Amino acid sequence: MKLKDNLVKHLVDSTAQINIANPVLAFLEVSPIVGMTSDTSLNARKIGTALTYLGMGFVYSKGRDTSKKFFSINEKSSEKAKQLHDTLYTLGYCVAISPLFYLAAGSEMSMK
Repeated sequence: MKLKDNLVKHLVDSTAQINIANPVLAFLEVSPIVGMTSDTSLNARKIGTALTYLGMGFVYSKGRDTSKKFFSINEKSSEKAKQLHDTLYTLGYCVAISPLFYLAAGSEMSMK
């Protein structure tokens, strides 16, 4: 692949990730369960968007691809297996990066 093709793929993949994640995460962050302030949530969304475009989107995608190979998830796998894999992978990814990420965004990580 050419550099331009790789860049376009990265921008498209990153934009898709951001469009899915930001509304869901913003809703969860300001919910009564988490209780993050709207300012902190906005900071988190800005940082998350920037990091996704700066390479974390690539890291997420490559990690998911590697995980699919490890667990033998492919085109022939059932939709339920694919969805379960992607859900569990995303959960694990978020649990791994969230503490430092939210501290950087200004959260105290305390649950109400």
